[in-house]
Amino acid sequence: MPSTIAVGSKSSCCWAFKSENKPEILSIINVPNARLMSAIKTAEWLSDVKSFKTVGQIRKALQELENFGVDPEDFYALNVPYSVDITWSHSSTEGHYDVVFVREDEVGKRTIFPHSTTLSRPWQSYGNNPLQTKAARKLVPQLQNYI
Repeated sequence: MPSTIAVGSKSSCCWAFKSENKPEILSIINVPNARLMSAIKTAEWLSDVKSFKTVGQIRKALQELENFGVDPEDFYALNVPYSVDITWSHSSTEGHYDVVFVREDEVGKRTIFPHSTTLSRPWQSYGNNPLQTKAARKLVPQLQNYI
């Protein structure tokens, strides 16, 4: 059974590695991605016109957010006897990710991300139908003649 840390942070991760019982699998879920936080916050602020009146105010707010989140590369740089797997978090739509550490003597085991579910969509939703507009152009005059 993997150990799970729900609050995504490097400090909680390091605490788990220093504890007496080193888990076979350690997962950290919902880690805010430092690479994306400024873009996500900017988009959020732009959709709320009342919060900021000028671009200067947004820039100032972004500078204050500078150290928010964890760069995914930081987990690979940790000097621990674990292999690291990272995937997008399914519990968040705001650029968060999940990290799973598997002890190196257990690497042969398949990494299963906790709480991950694959949402499948019909294949038609991944593409378009170029003939649909042509059919619609023919349908409208036919409907007008019918009425």
